[in-house]
Amino acid sequence: MKRTTRMLCVSMCALLLVVASGAMSRLWATAAQTSYTPSMSDYCVQPPFLSGYVPPQVLFTMGKDHKFYYPAYNDASDINGDGKLETGYLHSFDYYGYFDSYKCYNYNTSAGRFEPYGDTTDKYCTGTNAGMWSGNFLNWAAMSRADVIKLVIYGGYRTADNQGSNYDEISGEYIPQDGHIWGKEYYDGPTSSGGNGMSDAGKLFPVAVSGKRALFCVNGTSANGNNISQLKVIPDVTQISNVTVSGGLRAWNWVNVDGNSNICADNAMDLNGDGAATTGITLTGLSKYNVSVKVCDPGSGFINDATWEAKHCKAYGSNYRSVGLMQLYGETANSAQVCSKDMYTSCTSDTTCSSIGKGECVNAANMFFGMIAGSYKNPKAGGYIRKDIYSINEETNQSNGQFQTSSSSGKGLIIKSIEQFKAQATYPLSSQWGNPMGEILYEGMRYWAGKGTPTTAFVSGISNGANGDNGNYSSMPSWDTPATLFPACSMRFNLVFSDVYNSFDDDQLPGTAFGSFTGDLPNLNVQTLANSIWSNENLGTSLVVGESGTTSGSNTDGRCNGKTVTGMGNIRGLCPAEGDLKGSYCPAAVALYGHNSMVANTSTPNVLTYVVAFTSNVPEIRVTTNSGKKALVMPYGKSVSSSFGWNCSTSNTGFNVANVTTAAGSTVKNLNFSPLNSTSSCPTMATVGYYILDTEYDSSNNLKYVQ
Repeated sequence: MKRTTRMLCVSMCALLLVVASGAMSRLWATAAQTSYTPSMSDYCVQPPFLSGYVPPQVLFTMGKDHKFYYPAYNDASDINGDGKLETGYLHSFDYYGYFDSYKCYNYNTSAGRFEPYGDTTDKYCTGTNAGMWSGNFLNWAAMSRADVIKLVIYGGYRTADNQGSNYDEISGEYIPQDGHIWGKEYYDGPTSSGGNGMSDAGKLFPVAVSGKRALFCVNGTSANGNNISQLKVIPDVTQISNVTVSGGLRAWNWVNVDGNSNICADNAMDLNGDGAATTGITLTGLSKYNVSVKVCDPGSGFINDATWEAKHCKAYGSNYRSVGLMQLYGETANSAQVCSKDMYTSCTSDTTCSSIGKGECVNAANMFFGMIAGSYKNPKAGGYIRKDIYSINEETNQSNGQFQTSSSSGKGLIIKSIEQFKAQATYPLSSQWGNPMGEILYEGMRYWAGKGTPTTAFVSGISNGANGDNGNYSSMPSWDTPATLFPACSMRFNLVFSDVYNSFDDDQLPGTAFGSFTGDLPNLNVQTLANSIWSNENLGTSLVVGESGTTSGSNTDGRCNGKTVTGMGNIRGLCPAEGDLKGSYCPAAVALYGHNSMVANTSTPNVLTYVVAFTSNVPEIRVTTNSGKKALVMPYGKSVSSSFGWNCSTSNTGFNVANVTTAAGSTVKNLNFSPLNSTSSCPTMATVGYYILDTEYDSSNNLKYVQ
């Protein structure tokens, strides 16, 4: 996840560096596409080297899939780049999150939150900080992907924003009571017994028992009217009675058990290793903590130093609030207003600008933002505009820093929209999940092209308002036409936030091989463009994908194995994790169209696309064999449900168990799924729990053994 965070910061900063001249402004709703031909009056009134640069336009392009709610650090990835997997807490690494890695925290029981206690130079809590929590350790244990992304973009999930105090409080995103809950463990005992040999647990968390294994899990709770995450701790598993599981209790005995209500429960655990939780037991020493933290308190002395808060807090009058890159680069303290078309002419109203053909009256800013995202109502069908390209100043009350709950301009809100993305409790068989990023990108290109109205199939049943998106909040403004409002020298960007596995984006795009969708972007044919990418990359005729072509048979069985491939335009099912979830390579085709073809086909400026891709929750582990070949190890599960459009039963699917001989000569059972006819649909599901117990590397850090 560190890699993801770096990518996000680099992507955002790259927009500032690459866009040496770009302009942006507000938008206008229109029912039909407006023809646009650039003229000299559209360009910068003054040369960039005299007046600065013209602000760029950035459209956040977001998935809203359930994978936002997995842990930020999965303990099975190489996060420090040394070629070895980090399988637990690594003290030398600075974990990014809501907590300052170089602060120690006290848990204020009455307030229900962590509060800064003192600074630390080595990330341990000793001396005057003894008995406190290490901020670095808390980031490792408690942060979700959603927490990290929210922190980077706008400063995190605020849960005490309207308290009127001069400080802020941010909290972890709610984790549903299901397979999203994660478990971790820390054992500082001797390496001979499976510990890390550090003898430092007491310097990291106050309830630690030296030389004993501690278990942690993160689930959801409610505090002060907010749904947030909660950290639970069992400091010494040896104190739990009636344990018969070989080797003692581990994290999976608490978290990976049958029955959602028993996962990370206060009084249930798998005591004998059979996967079934024993209920009604006492988990000796159990303690619980809201993942909430007091930040941006000027009393802590952060204003003039290089702490977390100096980098993430901003003054609004006498208040300090947690902020992200969007506020830092989009907000302006200067209240000056200019006409959007030239970013120069002073104005006081939209009429001032429109009467002279210079767009709308906007707050002068360094960057303007909009947002498109997927929906809950139609999770497998594109997305819709949540905010028109506009000033970020209206997202926040500029006098006190509080987030706004309504858009004064009617252009929609980014922060409120993202805050309303919540995990649905019916995962994994949820009808509200899907990540059709190719279709979301396509809809974004239509917005840039000035089409004026959304694609009907993407917004069917959705309306603007509190319950407009299948019972969830929906910010759904009318579409503006950016090209008619901003200078031609204003560069335009899609900034994509998505899991690496897009899904269900194969059938509602112009030119798709998997449907008969008719779009309205001239000369966009995703199959043709994807095949051109294939040809340029010279990828050959064999690829590990779920499906290749449309003819029923072994080439379209949804299994991740070698398929005969003729191009990128008619393959779907991204491997090795989601071979039958219909993820296509169309996002690349749509991005290519935006980069090269918008001007020629829509008379609007081209659009550049940057992607921040979250790594898979289930890591891809590559083991080097004695012959030097790489073997990919990636466990996954298969759903045998016939709900939500899936169809997996003995009548259409073969379930074959065969004996397989391991390299050590032992025999293990292997289950193989094989479709019996075209109706078989047994979707691949990521393993909800993944733990690495032991590894062995050669002198070149090649992984030779993993358990």
